[in-house]
Amino acid sequence: MHKKVKKTFSKIFEKRFARFFVVGVWNTIVDLTVLSIMIVILDAKPQDTLKLILANTVSGTCSIASSFLLNRYFVFKDSHNPIEGKKLATFIVVSLIGAYGINNTVLNLVVLHADWLHNSIYPIIEFFKLDGIITRNMATIFTGKAIAGLSSMLWSFWAYGKFVFKEDS
Repeated sequence: MHKKVKKTFSKIFEKRFARFFVVGVWNTIVDLTVLSIMIVILDAKPQDTLKLILANTVSGTCSIASSFLLNRYFVFKDSHNPIEGKKLATFIVVSLIGAYGINNTVLNLVVLHADWLHNSIYPIIEFFKLDGIITRNMATIFTGKAIAGLSSMLWSFWAYGKFVFKEDS
């Protein structure tokens, strides 16, 4: 029994999680690129909650589309199963909870209430002489986005494996 548990753990976390991590890095690049563009277009500041939610929602939507395809074909290797309504609906619900519920909530909580964290991060940006490129506002938003992204990533890995791309028993 112990060997079976160890084999399952190894399979899931060493191989699948590594692929999930690579896909997550790609989706993060998509998310942050679109978020940056939206922040500029909307002229969003950390205190502009509605603009920030709109920018984050648009970037999250782009990331979800990328996530579905890459998780289906690369991480969970579920291409042999058709994309039926239930699977797609479940993916959408899990993604909505992660990208819009968890991500937007954590992002706004960190941006609005974690001054100690922002005050710790910006001196690092100044030390590396990146303050001409990364404004204090962008650093504050991206710090929140990083923590929000980690939170929704953990949710998504668990929920996609549990509810969406289940292995047949």
